[in-house]
Amino acid sequence: MLEPASLAWTATLIALALTTQYVSGVIGMGYGTILTPVLILLGVNPHDAVSSVVVSQLVGNSVLSLMHHRFGNADLRPGGEESRRAMILGVSGIVGPFAAVFLMLRMPANLLKAYVAILMLSMSVLVVLSRRVRVKYSTKKLFLIAVIASFNKGLTGGGYGPVVTTGQLILGINPKSAVAVTSMAEFITEVTAVTLYGFAGLLNPALIVPMTAGTVLSAPLVAKTVKVAPNTTLRRVIAAGMTFLALAVLVKALAML
Repeated sequence: MLEPASLAWTATLIALALTTQYVSGVIGMGYGTILTPVLILLGVNPHDAVSSVVVSQLVGNSVLSLMHHRFGNADLRPGGEESRRAMILGVSGIVGPFAAVFLMLRMPANLLKAYVAILMLSMSVLVVLSRRVRVKYSTKKLFLIAVIASFNKGLTGGGYGPVVTTGQLILGINPKSAVAVTSMAEFITEVTAVTLYGFAGLLNPALIVPMTAGTVLSAPLVAKTVKVAPNTTLRRVIAAGMTFLALAVLVKALAML
């Protein structure tokens, strides 16, 4: 691990956060799933890694939501259909972690990872099929998606973005709108987690500040990429990203057996 106070370490954190947030922002998933293990491999304490990822993504997603609105990927003004969808997903996402924490204490880690991997693979298949078969949109189904997504996040620390993004695609929502709304919804759900981390004294400014800088710097790049990417291409990239992440999680789970 590089010296924490060095410029090289700070630059590394900014670059890692910027790159990971860019990938996550474009496909609507993967920031925590990718970055947390990388930080731990670099010698960062797991508690510091998780809390820093959540805080930096909280700020990054707030800026990214504004950029998505500015670039026209979604109309996130208060009272609009897309901001209302984000609120439903975000507020509903508070429900899942309560059951997840109870179950997490009773399940082996490899089974948890296998569960998330299988769910993600299933949804990547559904994204591909949803081009031909659409599930009728309803608020109840949106609520269910949010509960499953937040349940995953509470159970394993990841899996929120993949379920929320692909769930919207399955309901027939435009890929650009789905990605933009996911950023805003995840921002809402992360407020509670960051508040709890603060009370628990788990906030490390030496990690949070450079990582937050990286997520903020990536925001206009993400919004512009989503704007210019054709919907068909974006849908394929989301499905491919979901499949890659699912296989990576599954391999890790099998290695723990």
